[in-house]
Amino acid sequence: GTRCFSLAGADVLFEALATGAAQPIALPLTDRSSDQEAAEAQLAALTARGIKEQIGEFTTNHAAGESRVINIHRIADLVRGHVIEPGTAFSVNNFVGPRTTAKGFVSGGVIENLVFSSSVGGGISPFATTLFNAAFFGGLDYDTYQSHSIYITRYPYGREATLSFPSPDLIIRNTTPYPVYIWTEYTDNSITVSLWSTRYATGA
Repeated sequence: GTRCFSLAGADVLFEALATGAAQPIALPLTDRSSDQEAAEAQLAALTARGIKEQIGEFTTNHAAGESRVINIHRIADLVRGHVIEPGTAFSVNNFVGPRTTAKGFVSGGVIENLVFSSSVGGGISPFATTLFNAAFFGGLDYDTYQSHSIYITRYPYGREATLSFPSPDLIIRNTTPYPVYIWTEYTDNSITVSLWSTRYATGA
């Protein structure tokens, strides 16, 4: 296909707005074949390494419109596309680092000393629990995780995790001989994490 997202297209559009063009304007189009070729090359490289099928997936629903949704989406964006190499561990805290406004996080709800409070980057436990369960069904292992100090009914009992910085952390270990590719997707009221690799073990 083609696309019109280019600086040249923006120049044409702004010029038409500035001059009050009364007629339709033609935006310059570019061929997207190079994008397709790059995507196919990346897919081939991943498949050659053993990343060829979904090994685990989980979805967690949450309320829409709350500030924490921004944080859930932000951490999902940061983690999306990371590869856990065979025999290595993935620490969410080491990878993402402190949750700050400079990184796009906002204030959200947290539980501190059994009291509900708020802090920048708070409210990302739906992401933590979703990643935890995707890893569980994918047959991966855990070096570190911590359940909530107060049980929250939307999470599977005994299969949930919380996150804060610098702790508690969620550390997943890839004990398989294949790389594991993390993919995240979300809507206004849900977060989904899927793991891709070659099936080796299962948590079912």
